[in-house]
Amino acid sequence: MARTREATVSLALAVTLAMLLAAFVVGTLAPRPADAASARLPNLRMLPLSDWTIQNVGGRRLLRFTTIMANQGPGPFEVRGRRTSRSDPTMQIDQVIFHEGGGSHRASTGAVGKYAGDGHDHWHVQRIMTYELYRVDNPATVRGGAKTGFCFLDTTPWRLGLPHARQSPYYQEEWCGGRQALSNRVGISVGWGDRYPWDFAFQWIDITGLPSGRYVVRSTVDISDWYRETNDYDNCRWTRIRIPSTGSRVEVLDSGADCGRDAITPAHTFPGARTYDPPRTVSIQPGTYTGRTFNDLGTQLRAKRVTLGDGGTAIVDRLARIPGQAGRWFHVVERRFAGYWLRDSGGVD
Repeated sequence: MARTREATVSLALAVTLAMLLAAFVVGTLAPRPADAASARLPNLRMLPLSDWTIQNVGGRRLLRFTTIMANQGPGPFEVRGRRTSRSDPTMQIDQVIFHEGGGSHRASTGAVGKYAGDGHDHWHVQRIMTYELYRVDNPATVRGGAKTGFCFLDTTPWRLGLPHARQSPYYQEEWCGGRQALSNRVGISVGWGDRYPWDFAFQWIDITGLPSGRYVVRSTVDISDWYRETNDYDNCRWTRIRIPSTGSRVEVLDSGADCGRDAITPAHTFPGARTYDPPRTVSIQPGTYTGRTFNDLGTQLRAKRVTLGDGGTAIVDRLARIPGQAGRWFHVVERRFAGYWLRDSGGVD
């Protein structure tokens, strides 16, 4: 039976030899992380979306649905959060990598945890799942989901015949940690899933003002590619639906799971972009800037924050408007923000 949650549930040859010897000693004496061959990694998947409905709340129209993220890999998906004091509003998140012969090590990630946000008295790992909706004939109309924080655990048995699958739930809701917690531990066992019902807080996409018609909803686990897995490209599932002009009934037209590469791959251009050939140099005034990468729908994947005390320059090859993002953005191809987009506002000329 599925578990329930609150509210439903490195000169000379001598120098070189010395360096090699030191490396050998360190490598021999110090414990090393498991390599890819010996690590039992998870494999996160999205199961089919279900329970589609539309709610009208306070003048807004909300598209709701149930999601389940599952683990098909040979190892558990476990993360642990930590903060140094109770005044720190975020926890840094490490992934626990389990070894084939036993034991484990931690790998740092770019993820953070935040307390509550949805009425539940516990910490949530941010952006483990991402929801995107767009018109079939116009991807630039993308809208994102409201829910960003998740406390995941074994709620739903899925494929208990997989190797290393537990036959009973292991990860528990109370391990998410309360308000005063300095650490927490959450995860999904092999063969299990974590279900988020359609009526959970923020389990929606706001479709207010959207006309009726055919739309695609994409749901992706680990869109920022923060966690080690056996397969990074099978984390996405799409569903084509028809949204009515009125009423709550949503028609499901088609679905599939071939969107994983698109969902997590950084885009280097967007429709209507201005191309600079050869690339041009733009000046950057002193200040702190955040470069970002986006997928093909304009959903943020990664962020890089840099403070330029004396300003500087960037080499850019495009200027584009990115779906779902305000303003215009330069795509940087050299120097500190290479591979990232910088907003054309304020200090960027």
